[in-house]
Amino acid sequence: MKKKKLFSLFVAACMGAAVFAGCADNSGGGNGDGGGNGGDDATPSVTQLAAPQISLSENVISWNAVTNADGYTVYQGDTVAGTVTATSYTISISDPGSYTFAVVATSNDEKYSDSDKSNTVTYTVEPATDPEELPETTVYFVGDSTVCSFSDAYYLPRYGYGTQFENFVSDKVTVSNLALSGRSSYSFLSEDNYDTLVNSIGEGDYIIIGFGHNDEKAETERYTNPNLPYTDSTTLINGRAASFAYTLYNYYIKVAEDAGATPILCTPIVRANSSDNYEGSSAHITETATVGDIEFAGGDYAKAIRDLGAATDTTVVDLTAITKADYAALGYDKAVDYHAWTATKNGVRSGVDTTHTNMYGAKMNAYHIASELAKSDNPLGDYVLGDIVKPTYEADYAAGINSEYKEPDYTPFDPATDKSANWTITADGWYGTAMGTLGGNSVSPFIIEQGTDAAGGITFKVGSSDDKGKFQSSSDGFAAAFMQIEHNRNFEITVDVTLENYTGIKQTGFGVMLRDDILVDERDDTLASNYVAAGVVTSDSALNILFSRESGKLNKESNTAAIATGVTYTVKITRTNQTVHTSFTIGDVTYMNTYTDFDFAARDNEFDYICLFANRETVATFSNIQYVDKGLGVDA
Repeated sequence: MKKKKLFSLFVAACMGAAVFAGCADNSGGGNGDGGGNGGDDATPSVTQLAAPQISLSENVISWNAVTNADGYTVYQGDTVAGTVTATSYTISISDPGSYTFAVVATSNDEKYSDSDKSNTVTYTVEPATDPEELPETTVYFVGDSTVCSFSDAYYLPRYGYGTQFENFVSDKVTVSNLALSGRSSYSFLSEDNYDTLVNSIGEGDYIIIGFGHNDEKAETERYTNPNLPYTDSTTLINGRAASFAYTLYNYYIKVAEDAGATPILCTPIVRANSSDNYEGSSAHITETATVGDIEFAGGDYAKAIRDLGAATDTTVVDLTAITKADYAALGYDKAVDYHAWTATKNGVRSGVDTTHTNMYGAKMNAYHIASELAKSDNPLGDYVLGDIVKPTYEADYAAGINSEYKEPDYTPFDPATDKSANWTITADGWYGTAMGTLGGNSVSPFIIEQGTDAAGGITFKVGSSDDKGKFQSSSDGFAAAFMQIEHNRNFEITVDVTLENYTGIKQTGFGVMLRDDILVDERDDTLASNYVAAGVVTSDSALNILFSRESGKLNKESNTAAIATGVTYTVKITRTNQTVHTSFTIGDVTYMNTYTDFDFAARDNEFDYICLFANRETVATFSNIQYVDKGLGVDA
C-alpha cells in the first residue's frame, strides 16, 4: 500500500436531482372581462443550464464548459465545497477516506437557471503506510560517475547521487552503490561490480539504473546506439549488439525482474552549459560521428530511456528533464553551485567540473529521484520518508566543501615566463625540465638535448649521467622534455625509445608520461603528483613495465621483461575523454593498461603535460615522435 496519497475514480451512472426546478409560472388571465391583458403580464421563460460532465485525475476535477454558464458550484456530498469560474477544481483533502463530488453550472443571467448536479466522482485518500512497517530491502545503484562515489582531494569533491539517496528513505533500505566512473551500460558488464549485482540482487530488492553519459562516446568499448529498440539484437558494433535499449533491458531490467526485484530507469543529468543551452549535447542529444571506418549514430539518449520504460512498463525518473528545467531557471552561474570544483585560487573556487556534481548537487538529484518515486505507483515510493525537504544552497552547499583542502602553492607553467634557460630546445611547443627528488639542488647531472634523426625528425636525448633522480614510494625525480596541452585534451602520442645507457638500479624509470603538473628545474623532495606512464620503473626486487601515481600512491603493474641498451622500444599513450590507454612494445609483445576517469586536475586544472622522461644512470633517445591532436574531450 502506498505511503503517499492514492487517488481512485468512481463515476456515477445516474444524474443528480435538480437544484432548482427552473419552471416558470405561465398561468395568467385570459381575454375575458375580468382578466387583464395576459400578453402584457406574462413571466419571461427561463432555460435550465445543461449539467456538466466531470472527471477526476489524481486530485483535480475537470469538466466541459457549459454554454451560457458563468460559474460552477462544487459539492462535496450535499455541502458546497467551493465556487469557481474555471472548468476545474483542485481537491485539498489529506485525511484518509472516500469523498463524493459533483458540480452544478450556474448563471447570473435571470434567463438561465442552475443545472442539475453533474455525474459524481469519488476521491479516495488511503491511510498512510508507515515506512518502518515495510520489509527490509536493498536498493542497488548502477551507472556512471554521476551516480558513483569518489575519493577526491578537490575543494568541492565529486559525489554521485547514489551516495545521497539514503537521506530520503527509511532505514529499512540498504543502499548498495555499485556505479563506477567512466562506464557505459555496455562497458559496465565486464566489471566485478556487475557480477556482484547479478549474484546479489534478489526478491523484493530494487535497482536504479543511471547510464547514458558514456554510452554516447564514439568508442567501440563504450558506445551504444540510442535509436534502436530494445528488441534489436542484430545491429552490431564491434561484434556485439549496438542497441542502448537492448543492453539496458537484457542486462539490467530483465536481470532484476528474473530475480524478483524491481528495476527503475533514470535518464542522465544534464551537463552545466555556460550558454544555458540544453537542446544538444549538454542534454545528451548527440550528432553522428565517424571514427575511422566506423559510424557512431547520434541521437537522444534520454528519449531512448523514456521509450524503453514505456515499452517495458518500467518506472522512469526523467532526470534530464528535471535538471534541464532547474539549470535553465537558475542560470549557469548558479547551476554550477551543484558541481565539483577542483581548487581555489586566492580563496576563490576555480576549475569547475560541468559534468560531475558535488555533495549538494548529488543530494539534489537524489531528492528528485525520491520525490518522483513517492508520486509514482512504484513500490519503492513507499520507503520514501514523508517529510523530505528539498536541499538548498544555504543548508547544503557548505557541507560539500573538503574540510582538509589546502590551496596548492602552484601556478600553471607559462612558456613566456617559465621556460628554462638550462636546455637548448627550439622545437615548437617543447620544453625541458629536471624536477622533483633530484638528489641535490643542481640540475647539472641531468641531460636534455634536442637532435635530428636521419629523416629530419626531432629527437630528444634525456636522462642522468649518474644516480640522480628517483621514483620511490613517496616521491619522484627525473629529467624530461615536455609538452603542455589543455586539460582533457584528446590525443595520441607514439614514440620510439632507444637506451644509450641503462644499469637498471632501483628507482630508475624511463618512458612517456601524462601528468597533472610540471615544475621547471625545481627540487621538491615531496613531489608526488598524479600521472600515468608508458614506461619502465625498477624497485628493489623487480622491473615493472607500465606504472602510475594517484593520490600520492605509486602503482606498478606486474609486467616484467628484459631491458637492454641498444634496443628500441615503442611507447604510446592515447586519451579519449576519461579513458587513457598506455602501452609498451618490445618486439612482438605489447604490454597495455587502461585508466578510466584518472584525476589529472588535482593540482593544475587548466593544463596537462606529456613528458619524455628518464633518470638515474639512464640515458634514452626519443625518436619518431608522433603526436596527434584529437580535439578537446568531454567529461563523463
